[in-house]
Amino acid sequence: MASLSRAYRAPHHVSTCHGRLAELIRFTAWLTAHGVTSLEDLTDQDCDAYLAHRRYPRDKDGAVVGERGTGTRRLAALIVTDLLNYRDLFTADRVPAGLRPWGGATPSAIAEDTKVRQNKTPPAPDSVLQPLLAAALHMVDIVGPHAAELAEQVRTADQGWSVRADGLTPTTRVPLAEITRVLADYEQAGEPLPLLEDRHIQDRIDAGWSAKDPLTPIALGVLSRQAGFRQFYSPWLPHLRGPAEATLKAVGAERPFGRSAVPIARADGEGNIPWTLPLHRKQATALVGIVHTATLITLAAVTGMRSSELMELQVGCRLPPEEYGPGLVRYRLASKLVKGQPLGGVRDEWVVIETAYRAAALAEQLHDDPVPGAPLFGRFHFNSRYQWFREWVNGPEGQRLGLAPIPEDRLNMRMLRRRLAIEMAYRPGGLLATKIYLRHVSTATT
Repeated sequence: MASLSRAYRAPHHVSTCHGRLAELIRFTAWLTAHGVTSLEDLTDQDCDAYLAHRRYPRDKDGAVVGERGTGTRRLAALIVTDLLNYRDLFTADRVPAGLRPWGGATPSAIAEDTKVRQNKTPPAPDSVLQPLLAAALHMVDIVGPHAAELAEQVRTADQGWSVRADGLTPTTRVPLAEITRVLADYEQAGEPLPLLEDRHIQDRIDAGWSAKDPLTPIALGVLSRQAGFRQFYSPWLPHLRGPAEATLKAVGAERPFGRSAVPIARADGEGNIPWTLPLHRKQATALVGIVHTATLITLAAVTGMRSSELMELQVGCRLPPEEYGPGLVRYRLASKLVKGQPLGGVRDEWVVIETAYRAAALAEQLHDDPVPGAPLFGRFHFNSRYQWFREWVNGPEGQRLGLAPIPEDRLNMRMLRRRLAIEMAYRPGGLLATKIYLRHVSTATT
């Protein structure tokens, strides 16, 4: 590799390599279609013809219908120059040694790309950033601790009395004594019986249960699993109806998760409300997912970390805080720098504000299996998660919490990073600080 003077020294992203491979395949297919079956036969005229082919799209009749952008033309020229630069690696077939298409000009010059390259990514607008960040911080700081308890409740339920719980036994007899004991525990605790989801209630009605039967909406399967049995059988109902209806009359029925939610302050300051309404399991896991997304949005907005760097965060990424004096604490997150680095990236640390540190801590609490070293977020698609979060904030639950609606404008992580860069750069000495923090310049630069 050292003998190839024009070989690339900086690693490329996989998507970049994929794009160039696709262009190379397109180029070789075009050569074959035009009678060039060997790279050794490639001429300057072939290169000119291919560039013209990629420059001007044509309709089915062969008429020119427009002109492609400079990016397409540059990639077409780049493929040919790459074949020249890496010629020595080819043994069976390679381009002629004396080939100098376009007079040896650079791909950018060949593509007539003379524009001064500027950052085309717009910063996140205030109209979107303000309500988005306010909602995310409210979910992290106010709702987050309760959501962590809710996540623990779901995990406990899954281990103890969900359909996936271990230790449940099948039975053919009517477990009257065991289920009656469970019903007595509900009465003693004053806890409502668990309700079924609406779709399961409808399944029972379709199966012949009466819509007026007080036990039709009750999650009798949950009661059976709490008694230690795998499922509830309909023939048991006549034997259990008496004690079940008596308990139902005494304590009522409610969705099983998020009961007796503690009050919190609304985001708009309009009084206090329960932090959540009672939920079914899927609703509970969805709410935990919303708060988890809020931690991701907070980290992306206030740290400027790229998606690749956030994906490399692990459980245990929070390094111990360093105190430099009263009120002077430095918080760090350990991750990997991926862009422009060898495959696998290199380990790096980000100095962050306390808000980001708390968001990372909450993300660990919400993790399904928070063992050290597990990916904190794993692979994610930010646009999908942002859209989900925005719809939730703008929906009934977000409005119940007093969150300001988020406009349906475009937003991505690059826009958040650009906004942070601008805010930092306009501070005294901020330009160099921004370049160092966002990994645009080495700290060894003077």
